[in-house]
Amino acid sequence: MDDCIAVADTGGQTVVASSSQIYNELARTRPDLLEELKKPWVFYQSQDYDTDGTPLITNAVDDKLVFQFSRLPITGFRSDTRNQSIPPPSAGRLEAMSLIEDLAWKNGLALPCQPGDVAFINNLCMLHARTSFDLDGDGNALLSSRHLVKLMLRDPGLAWELPKSLKWLPERIYGQNRTDGTRTEEWQLSVEIGDSLPDGHIWAGTGNYANG
Repeated sequence: MDDCIAVADTGGQTVVASSSQIYNELARTRPDLLEELKKPWVFYQSQDYDTDGTPLITNAVDDKLVFQFSRLPITGFRSDTRNQSIPPPSAGRLEAMSLIEDLAWKNGLALPCQPGDVAFINNLCMLHARTSFDLDGDGNALLSSRHLVKLMLRDPGLAWELPKSLKWLPERIYGQNRTDGTRTEEWQLSVEIGDSLPDGHIWAGTGNYANG
């Protein structure tokens, strides 16, 4: 869920894309890459949960398509550098990630968010990103008042039953994270300039990195 507190003067729109539509286009045009996405991928963030890797595409119960994708947990970003003990993505996998992002931008829908709006997004079957902020004459992002608060919500009665390969996901987001068996949360209600991703070209889904 995204809670819109303020919008940017220029750029910075939230965009969503259908994972099923991306899947269908890959099946029609590049079935070879689709098969690669069904194989286990290693995310440096998830090594404590799933050391054997996780497919980017899998099925939940009732044959629901789950599309888990974000480039950043695979390639690393800024201080979250990639674990050098993990083999780098192959050329085929880099091509697959780039094609997913191209298809997401091609088929994406910009949400016309205004202050006070709330957007509910099924993170298991939708990808989300934001457009770039406009730049000044020196190539720097213009100061913006865009402010979204993201909440990861889960209704146990309505939540999709995940396959074994993704059982670690709700535990990472909602499970205990303290040695005494409880959970603590850190709410990022304010962001310093430079904390966000200025290029706006990162797509994410299924609880991984999200841009902006």
